[in-house]
Amino acid sequence: MKYWIYLTAALLLSSTPSLAQSNFTGNARYNGCKTASEGISKDPFNEGVCVGLVTSIFFWGSSLNEENRFCPPTGSNPSQALKIVLSHMNSHPEILHLDFRSITGYALRAAWPCTH
Repeated sequence: MKYWIYLTAALLLSSTPSLAQSNFTGNARYNGCKTASEGISKDPFNEGVCVGLVTSIFFWGSSLNEENRFCPPTGSNPSQALKIVLSHMNSHPEILHLDFRSITGYALRAAWPCTH
């Protein structure tokens, strides 16, 4: 009996990182981001995850290392950043398998490069 308990625990623990990683792809975040930007609350949890990630990256963007830094213009806000990220995802569906946080950073760097 102990053998089966340990085997089951080992299988569950070994699969957890891949499950966690797959939840942060562009594919996994797309629908929540889309409904959040439209103001349609269909899936509050996934909308909140999307908005939270985009907002965090937006606010930290000008503090990142030079390679990853972007400079939002004065008056910009997380809602605008979300629209930029969604536009980028719609224009580049071939990247939706990548990490959503990377997609967000790239989209915001492309839209708002630092000029100084």
